[in-house]
Amino acid sequence: NHLDSVSDNPAQRDALGKMLPEVTDFYSSLALNDRLWAIIKTVGESDEIATLSPVQQRFVQETLADFRNSGADLPKEKKDRIAEIEAELSKLTKEYSEHVLDSTNAWELVITDESKLAGLPDSAKAGAAANARAKGHENAWRFTLQFPSMFPIMQHLHDEDIRKQVWEASSRVGGYGEYDNTALVWRILELRHEKAEILGHSHFADLTLLRRMARTGGSALGFIENLHARIKPAFLAEYKQLGQYKAAKSGQPVGELEPWEVAYWAEKQRQENYDFDEEALRPYFPVDGVMAGMFEIASRIFGITIRELDTDYLEPGSSATTDAVETWHPECKFYEIHDSKSGAHMGSFYADWHPRESKRGGAWMNSLHTGELGEPHLGLIIGNMRPPVDGKPALLTHREVET
Repeated sequence: NHLDSVSDNPAQRDALGKMLPEVTDFYSSLALNDRLWAIIKTVGESDEIATLSPVQQRFVQETLADFRNSGADLPKEKKDRIAEIEAELSKLTKEYSEHVLDSTNAWELVITDESKLAGLPDSAKAGAAANARAKGHENAWRFTLQFPSMFPIMQHLHDEDIRKQVWEASSRVGGYGEYDNTALVWRILELRHEKAEILGHSHFADLTLLRRMARTGGSALGFIENLHARIKPAFLAEYKQLGQYKAAKSGQPVGELEPWEVAYWAEKQRQENYDFDEEALRPYFPVDGVMAGMFEIASRIFGITIRELDTDYLEPGSSATTDAVETWHPECKFYEIHDSKSGAHMGSFYADWHPRESKRGGAWMNSLHTGELGEPHLGLIIGNMRPPVDGKPALLTHREVET
């Protein structure tokens, strides 16, 4: 499943599709195993649990909650239905993600007239030119729906028709033709609602939030509605003011702002009012320097040292020839974390920072292995920050630094 998110390819996708039902069935069966649940519940409710450490008691409580929230106390026919729902959901959500990735990759914009790039920062133009060359386009600039490629257009490009074209394409990801997720969304919602009802909840939000800070769907919705009521007047005032700014600068009457106009006019206003150009900051944020600074902060706070190890990307089917850590892509890095005082190996993680067609969008972190006490953990950090161009280090925006 992890490789499906960072290194998609047809053979792997097919293999995952064949294995997914079996894997899902196995994990569903754990919580629905009567004998296993009876043993766990008996131990979990025994007096001896009170003698454990707070961390161990928390682990017991969470384990019991995992089983109950998965249907361990249900009668057999309802357990069987829960298993069926989980199997269908795993298939549908995988298909949904594939549609998003495939529809994102299906769109491109190749521009051969440099005059149409007026307003675009040099860094974005260089990235687009390198992208075009990689696809066999000489003397051209290629743009995609990956965020580091499309957002500079929305923020800086003077050509409104191109901004509109990019915005419309991004709003149709997973929503048209063979990649249309509409039917999948409704079916996923139906199954989630049915699962929640079987488990004794009025809707899926209550089930999802049961062990999170909000606790209930009503609490979460109330928070959002309260926040919305507080920010709406200020938002509308800013929106009106931006529309007036656009009218003054363009000589057009004040009117509604289209979605592909907001980032562009907000950026122009910001540069005029505050003399602040985000592009001017980027040379201060090379990706390796940002990571070194982040690691230094973490090291000081937590008393750890972080060091990078040699890595090696192997094509599928090939064998390792060195002792380097194998990765899923040449850009992927690998780090070890050690206790500064004792030198003990506490954990390791993969870091994969830049976008590509085989990788889903967004930024996330996950664990591949959670070690027991004294055993190293293994995790990963994934981002989609703008990549290096022509051998020069990747220079990040402040927003990417925050990510």
